[in-house]
Amino acid sequence: MDEERMQEKIEEAWPQLVTAFVFLLHGLLPVFSTMSSLSVVLGALGPATESYSWQGWDFLNRMACGSLGLYSLFSVTVHQLQRDFPEDELLTAGVAVRAFVRGVLLFRAAARACCFLAAWLYLLLMVDSVTDWVWRLEQGTVLGILGPMAWLLNAKSLNPFANEKSMFFCMNLISVVSQQRLVEVLARREVLLRLIGAERVMASTICLLLKGVSVACAPSKSANPIAEFLVRVAPPPACCVAIVALRDHAMPLGIAVVIAPQLTARLGSTSCLVAGLLGGAYAAHANLSVWYAYRGDLDSAALRLAMLVPGGVSSQAKGLLRGVLAGAHRRAVQMMAMGILQRAFRWLTQR
Repeated sequence: MDEERMQEKIEEAWPQLVTAFVFLLHGLLPVFSTMSSLSVVLGALGPATESYSWQGWDFLNRMACGSLGLYSLFSVTVHQLQRDFPEDELLTAGVAVRAFVRGVLLFRAAARACCFLAAWLYLLLMVDSVTDWVWRLEQGTVLGILGPMAWLLNAKSLNPFANEKSMFFCMNLISVVSQQRLVEVLARREVLLRLIGAERVMASTICLLLKGVSVACAPSKSANPIAEFLVRVAPPPACCVAIVALRDHAMPLGIAVVIAPQLTARLGSTSCLVAGLLGGAYAAHANLSVWYAYRGDLDSAALRLAMLVPGGVSSQAKGLLRGVLAGAHRRAVQMMAMGILQRAFRWLTQR
Protein backbone atom coordinates (compact mmCIF):
# COMPACT_ATOMS: atom_id res chain seq x y z
CA MET A 1 0.00 0.00 0.00
CA ASP A 2 2.80 2.42 0.83
CA GLU A 3 4.47 1.76 -2.52
CA GLU A 4 1.19 2.34 -4.34
CA ARG A 5 0.60 5.62 -2.50
CA MET A 6 4.15 6.71 -3.23
CA GLN A 7 3.67 5.86 -6.90
CA GLU A 8 0.42 7.84 -7.00
CA LYS A 9 2.08 10.85 -5.36
CA ILE A 10 4.92 10.72 -7.88
CA GLU A 11 2.48 10.54 -10.78
CA GLU A 12 0.53 13.49 -9.39
CA ALA A 13 3.66 15.57 -8.78
CA TRP A 14 5.34 14.69 -12.09
CA PRO A 15 3.57 17.39 -14.22
CA GLN A 16 4.47 20.02 -11.61
CA LEU A 17 8.11 18.88 -11.62
CA VAL A 18 8.23 19.10 -15.43
CA THR A 19 6.73 22.60 -15.34
CA ALA A 20 9.16 23.76 -12.66
CA PHE A 21 12.11 22.28 -14.60
CA VAL A 22 11.11 23.93 -17.91
CA PHE A 23 10.59 27.38 -16.44
CA LEU A 24 13.71 27.03 -14.29
CA LEU A 25 15.78 26.45 -17.40
CA HIS A 26 14.01 29.38 -19.04
CA GLY A 27 15.01 31.57 -16.09
CA LEU A 28 18.58 30.24 -16.01
CA LEU A 29 19.21 30.90 -19.70
CA PRO A 30 19.95 34.66 -19.20
CA VAL A 31 22.23 33.69 -16.30
CA PHE A 32 24.26 31.35 -18.49
CA SER A 33 24.36 33.91 -21.33
CA THR A 34 25.58 36.64 -18.98
CA MET A 35 28.22 34.36 -17.49
CA SER A 36 29.56 33.24 -20.87
CA SER A 37 29.57 36.72 -22.43
CA LEU A 38 31.25 38.34 -19.42
CA SER A 39 33.84 35.56 -19.28
CA VAL A 40 34.65 36.14 -22.96
CA VAL A 41 35.01 39.89 -22.41
CA LEU A 42 37.26 39.46 -19.37
CA GLY A 43 39.34 36.87 -21.21
CA ALA A 44 39.78 39.20 -24.18
CA LEU A 45 40.74 42.17 -22.00
CA GLY A 46 42.92 40.16 -19.63
CA PRO A 47 46.66 40.71 -19.10
CA ALA A 48 49.15 39.51 -21.66
CA THR A 49 50.90 36.16 -21.14
CA GLU A 50 53.48 34.16 -23.01
CA SER A 51 50.83 32.21 -24.88
CA TYR A 52 48.32 35.05 -25.34
CA SER A 53 49.81 38.46 -26.07
CA TRP A 54 48.56 41.77 -27.44
CA GLN A 55 50.47 41.44 -30.71
CA GLY A 56 50.03 39.61 -33.97
CA TRP A 57 47.05 37.36 -34.52
CA ASP A 58 46.32 37.37 -30.77
CA PHE A 59 45.42 41.05 -31.00
CA LEU A 60 42.86 40.31 -33.73
CA ASN A 61 41.48 37.44 -31.66
CA ARG A 62 41.16 39.66 -28.57
CA MET A 63 39.31 42.38 -30.46
CA ALA A 64 36.96 39.87 -32.12
CA CYS A 65 36.18 38.02 -28.88
CA GLY A 66 35.73 41.29 -26.98
CA SER A 67 33.20 42.61 -29.50
CA LEU A 68 31.39 39.26 -29.53
CA GLY A 69 31.18 39.17 -25.73
CA LEU A 70 29.89 42.74 -25.60
CA TYR A 71 27.29 41.98 -28.24
CA SER A 72 26.07 38.97 -26.28
CA LEU A 73 26.01 40.96 -23.04
CA PHE A 74 24.09 43.85 -24.62
CA SER A 75 21.67 41.37 -26.20
CA VAL A 76 20.85 39.90 -22.78
CA THR A 77 20.42 43.43 -21.42
CA VAL A 78 18.04 44.35 -24.24
CA HIS A 79 16.04 41.18 -23.66
CA GLN A 80 15.67 41.98 -19.96
CA LEU A 81 14.74 45.60 -20.68
CA GLN A 82 12.12 44.58 -23.23
CA ARG A 83 10.60 42.25 -20.64
CA ASP A 84 10.53 44.95 -17.96
CA PHE A 85 9.60 47.82 -20.32
CA PRO A 86 7.49 46.67 -23.29
CA GLU A 87 7.10 48.96 -26.29
CA ASP A 88 3.75 50.36 -25.16
CA GLU A 89 5.12 51.14 -21.67
CA LEU A 90 8.43 52.51 -22.94
CA LEU A 91 6.70 55.46 -24.60
CA THR A 92 5.39 56.62 -21.23
CA ALA A 93 8.60 55.89 -19.29
CA GLY A 94 10.97 58.51 -17.97
CA VAL A 95 13.60 60.30 -20.01
CA ALA A 96 16.46 58.49 -18.25
CA VAL A 97 14.94 55.07 -18.95
CA ARG A 98 14.39 55.81 -22.62
CA ALA A 99 17.91 57.24 -22.97
CA PHE A 100 19.38 54.16 -21.30
CA VAL A 101 17.43 51.79 -23.58
CA ARG A 102 18.47 53.71 -26.69
CA GLY A 103 22.09 53.71 -25.53
CA VAL A 104 22.07 49.96 -24.99
CA LEU A 105 20.52 49.44 -28.42
CA LEU A 106 23.16 51.68 -29.99
CA PHE A 107 26.04 49.86 -28.29
CA ARG A 108 24.56 46.51 -29.30
CA ALA A 109 24.33 47.62 -32.92
CA ALA A 110 27.97 48.78 -32.87
CA ALA A 111 29.15 45.53 -31.26
CA ARG A 112 27.12 43.55 -33.78
CA ALA A 113 28.75 45.40 -36.67
CA CYS A 114 32.21 44.69 -35.23
CA CYS A 115 31.29 41.00 -34.82
CA PHE A 116 30.09 40.83 -38.42
CA LEU A 117 33.31 42.38 -39.72
CA ALA A 118 35.41 40.07 -37.55
CA ALA A 119 33.49 36.97 -38.66
CA TRP A 120 33.82 37.98 -42.31
CA LEU A 121 37.56 38.60 -41.87
CA TYR A 122 38.05 35.24 -40.15
CA LEU A 123 36.16 33.51 -42.95
CA LEU A 124 38.38 35.12 -45.60
CA LEU A 125 41.52 34.24 -43.63
CA MET A 126 40.34 30.64 -43.29
CA VAL A 127 39.63 30.35 -47.01
CA ASP A 128 42.98 31.92 -47.87
CA SER A 129 44.82 29.61 -45.44
CA VAL A 130 43.11 26.47 -46.75
CA THR A 131 43.75 27.34 -50.40
CA ASP A 132 47.39 28.18 -49.62
CA TRP A 133 47.81 24.84 -47.82
CA VAL A 134 46.21 22.90 -50.71
CA TRP A 135 47.89 24.50 -53.73
CA ARG A 136 51.11 25.84 -52.16
CA LEU A 137 51.35 28.84 -54.45
CA GLU A 138 54.79 30.40 -54.73
CA GLN A 139 53.61 33.95 -55.50
CA GLY A 140 51.36 34.79 -52.57
CA THR A 141 47.95 33.35 -51.76
CA VAL A 142 44.74 33.13 -53.76
CA LEU A 143 42.91 35.99 -52.04
CA GLY A 144 46.03 37.89 -51.05
CA ILE A 145 44.85 38.59 -47.47
CA LEU A 146 47.30 36.67 -45.27
CA GLY A 147 50.38 38.69 -46.22
CA PRO A 148 48.95 42.21 -45.71
CA MET A 149 47.16 41.22 -42.49
CA ALA A 150 50.29 39.62 -41.08
CA TRP A 151 52.27 42.76 -41.92
CA LEU A 152 49.60 45.04 -40.45
CA LEU A 153 49.40 43.08 -37.18
CA ASN A 154 53.17 42.46 -37.06
CA ALA A 155 52.52 38.72 -36.86
CA LYS A 156 55.45 36.33 -36.92
CA SER A 157 53.56 33.55 -38.69
CA LEU A 158 51.42 33.65 -41.81
CA ASN A 159 49.05 31.03 -40.41
CA PRO A 160 46.46 32.72 -38.13
CA PHE A 161 45.06 29.35 -37.02
CA ALA A 162 48.33 27.85 -35.80
CA ASN A 163 47.34 28.74 -32.22
CA GLU A 164 44.21 27.06 -30.82
CA LYS A 165 43.07 30.40 -29.35
CA SER A 166 42.37 31.62 -32.87
CA MET A 167 39.51 29.12 -33.10
CA PHE A 168 38.06 30.45 -29.84
CA PHE A 169 36.20 33.22 -31.65
CA CYS A 170 34.61 30.81 -34.12
CA MET A 171 33.37 28.52 -31.35
CA ASN A 172 32.05 31.46 -29.33
CA LEU A 173 30.29 32.82 -32.40
CA ILE A 174 28.41 29.55 -32.86
CA SER A 175 27.55 29.54 -29.14
CA VAL A 176 26.18 33.11 -29.20
CA VAL A 177 24.10 32.50 -32.32
CA SER A 178 22.66 29.33 -30.77
CA GLN A 179 21.83 31.15 -27.53
CA GLN A 180 20.12 33.97 -29.38
CA ARG A 181 18.02 31.51 -31.35
CA LEU A 182 17.10 29.60 -28.19
CA VAL A 183 16.05 32.83 -26.46
CA GLU A 184 13.82 33.74 -29.42
CA VAL A 185 12.17 30.31 -29.43
CA LEU A 186 11.58 30.18 -25.67
CA ALA A 187 10.17 33.70 -25.66
CA ARG A 188 7.03 32.31 -27.30
CA ARG A 189 4.36 31.34 -24.82
CA GLU A 190 2.99 28.52 -26.93
CA VAL A 191 6.41 26.84 -27.08
CA LEU A 192 6.72 26.81 -23.29
CA LEU A 193 3.18 25.50 -22.87
CA ARG A 194 3.85 22.72 -25.38
CA LEU A 195 6.99 21.78 -23.43
CA ILE A 196 5.02 21.28 -20.22
CA GLY A 197 2.52 18.96 -21.90
CA ALA A 198 -0.17 21.17 -23.42
CA GLU A 199 -1.59 20.15 -26.75
CA ARG A 200 -1.60 22.56 -29.68
CA VAL A 201 -5.24 23.62 -29.30
CA MET A 202 -4.92 23.84 -25.52
CA ALA A 203 -1.73 25.92 -25.75
CA SER A 204 -3.36 28.32 -28.23
CA THR A 205 -6.40 28.66 -25.96
CA ILE A 206 -4.28 29.43 -22.89
CA CYS A 207 -2.28 32.00 -24.89
CA LEU A 208 -5.52 33.71 -25.88
CA LEU A 209 -6.63 33.72 -22.25
CA LEU A 210 -3.31 35.27 -21.19
CA LYS A 211 -3.89 38.01 -23.76
CA GLY A 212 -7.31 38.76 -22.29
CA VAL A 213 -9.36 37.16 -25.09
CA SER A 214 -12.47 35.31 -24.00
CA VAL A 215 -12.70 31.90 -25.66
CA ALA A 216 -14.82 28.78 -25.25
CA CYS A 217 -12.67 26.67 -22.94
CA ALA A 218 -14.95 23.68 -22.44
CA PRO A 219 -16.85 22.33 -25.45
CA SER A 220 -17.76 19.32 -23.34
CA LYS A 221 -20.51 19.61 -20.73
CA SER A 222 -18.88 17.15 -18.38
CA ALA A 223 -15.34 18.45 -17.95
CA ASN A 224 -13.06 21.42 -18.63
CA PRO A 225 -9.71 20.19 -19.99
CA ILE A 226 -8.11 23.66 -19.73
CA ALA A 227 -8.92 23.95 -16.03
CA GLU A 228 -7.77 20.40 -15.34
CA PHE A 229 -4.49 21.09 -17.13
CA LEU A 230 -3.88 24.34 -15.20
CA VAL A 231 -4.50 22.66 -11.85
CA ARG A 232 -2.36 19.65 -12.73
CA VAL A 233 0.77 21.47 -13.97
CA ALA A 234 0.87 24.57 -11.71
CA PRO A 235 3.84 24.29 -9.28
CA PRO A 236 3.53 25.20 -5.58
CA PRO A 237 3.58 28.90 -4.61
CA ALA A 238 7.10 28.83 -3.13
CA CYS A 239 8.51 27.25 -6.30
CA CYS A 240 6.81 29.87 -8.50
CA VAL A 241 8.16 32.70 -6.36
CA ALA A 242 11.72 31.34 -6.54
CA ILE A 243 11.59 30.94 -10.34
CA VAL A 244 10.18 34.44 -10.90
CA ALA A 245 12.79 35.96 -8.56
CA LEU A 246 15.55 34.11 -10.44
CA ARG A 247 14.23 35.32 -13.79
CA ASP A 248 13.93 38.94 -12.62
CA HIS A 249 17.49 39.01 -11.25
CA ALA A 250 19.19 36.84 -13.87
CA MET A 251 21.77 39.39 -15.02
CA PRO A 252 23.01 40.40 -11.52
CA LEU A 253 23.30 36.71 -10.65
CA GLY A 254 25.32 35.94 -13.78
CA ILE A 255 27.64 38.91 -13.17
CA ALA A 256 28.09 37.95 -9.52
CA VAL A 257 28.98 34.35 -10.37
CA VAL A 258 31.82 35.57 -12.61
CA ILE A 259 33.07 38.58 -10.60
CA ALA A 260 32.62 37.41 -7.00
CA PRO A 261 35.20 34.56 -7.04
CA GLN A 262 37.87 36.85 -8.48
CA LEU A 263 37.20 39.59 -5.94
CA THR A 264 37.08 37.26 -2.95
CA ALA A 265 40.29 35.52 -4.05
CA ARG A 266 42.12 38.85 -4.00
CA LEU A 267 40.56 40.37 -0.89
CA GLY A 268 40.74 37.40 1.50
CA SER A 269 38.44 35.40 3.78
CA THR A 270 36.76 38.43 5.35
CA SER A 271 35.50 39.53 1.96
CA CYS A 272 34.04 36.03 1.42
CA LEU A 273 31.97 36.40 4.58
CA VAL A 274 30.80 39.88 3.60
CA ALA A 275 29.98 38.71 0.05
CA GLY A 276 28.01 35.76 1.43
CA LEU A 277 26.00 38.01 3.76
CA LEU A 278 25.27 40.50 1.01
CA GLY A 279 24.31 37.71 -1.39
CA GLY A 280 21.96 36.12 1.13
CA ALA A 281 20.33 39.46 1.92
CA TYR A 282 19.90 40.20 -1.77
CA ALA A 283 18.35 36.77 -2.42
CA ALA A 284 15.96 37.18 0.52
CA HIS A 285 14.95 40.63 -0.70
CA ALA A 286 14.37 39.33 -4.24
CA ASN A 287 12.16 36.44 -3.10
CA LEU A 288 10.18 38.52 -0.58
CA SER A 289 9.55 41.29 -3.12
CA VAL A 290 8.13 38.76 -5.58
CA TRP A 291 6.07 37.14 -2.84
CA TYR A 292 4.46 40.44 -1.81
CA ALA A 293 3.96 41.53 -5.43
CA TYR A 294 2.09 38.33 -6.36
CA ARG A 295 0.57 37.35 -3.00
CA GLY A 296 -2.95 37.84 -4.37
CA ASP A 297 -2.33 35.37 -7.23
CA LEU A 298 -0.63 32.53 -5.37
CA ASP A 299 -3.87 30.83 -4.32
CA SER A 300 -4.98 30.25 -7.92
CA ALA A 301 -3.30 27.56 -10.00
CA ALA A 302 -4.03 29.42 -13.25
CA LEU A 303 -2.51 32.67 -11.99
CA ARG A 304 0.56 30.84 -10.66
CA LEU A 305 1.15 29.45 -14.14
CA ALA A 306 0.57 32.94 -15.58
CA MET A 307 3.36 34.18 -13.27
CA LEU A 308 5.82 31.79 -14.87
CA VAL A 309 4.84 32.40 -18.50
CA PRO A 310 6.87 35.35 -19.90
CA GLY A 311 4.98 38.52 -20.68
CA GLY A 312 2.62 40.63 -18.63
CA VAL A 313 -0.91 39.54 -17.77
CA SER A 314 -3.63 42.18 -17.55
CA SER A 315 -6.39 42.30 -14.97
CA GLN A 316 -8.87 41.23 -17.64
CA ALA A 317 -6.79 38.13 -18.40
CA LYS A 318 -6.58 37.32 -14.69
CA GLY A 319 -10.35 37.55 -14.46
CA LEU A 320 -10.75 35.16 -17.39
CA LEU A 321 -8.32 32.68 -15.82
CA ARG A 322 -10.18 32.83 -12.51
CA GLY A 323 -13.42 32.31 -14.40
CA VAL A 324 -12.09 29.15 -16.04
CA LEU A 325 -11.31 27.54 -12.67
CA ALA A 326 -14.52 28.85 -11.07
CA GLY A 327 -16.59 27.42 -13.90
CA ALA A 328 -14.83 24.09 -13.57
CA HIS A 329 -15.51 24.02 -9.81
CA ARG A 330 -19.18 24.85 -10.33
CA ARG A 331 -19.46 22.16 -12.99
CA ALA A 332 -17.82 19.62 -10.65
CA VAL A 333 -20.27 20.49 -7.87
CA GLN A 334 -23.19 20.20 -10.27
CA MET A 335 -21.99 16.83 -11.52
CA MET A 336 -21.58 15.58 -7.95
CA ALA A 337 -25.06 16.78 -7.00
CA MET A 338 -26.59 15.18 -10.09
CA GLY A 339 -24.80 11.91 -9.30
CA ILE A 340 -26.16 11.92 -5.74
CA LEU A 341 -29.68 12.63 -7.00
CA GLN A 342 -29.45 9.86 -9.58
CA ARG A 343 -28.31 7.36 -6.98
CA ALA A 344 -31.09 8.42 -4.61
CA PHE A 345 -33.68 8.14 -7.39
CA ARG A 346 -32.49 4.64 -8.35
CA TRP A 347 -32.57 3.57 -4.69
CA LEU A 348 -36.12 4.85 -4.28
CA THR A 349 -37.37 3.26 -7.52
CA GLN A 350 -35.80 -0.09 -6.66
CA ARG A 351 -37.71 -0.16 -3.38
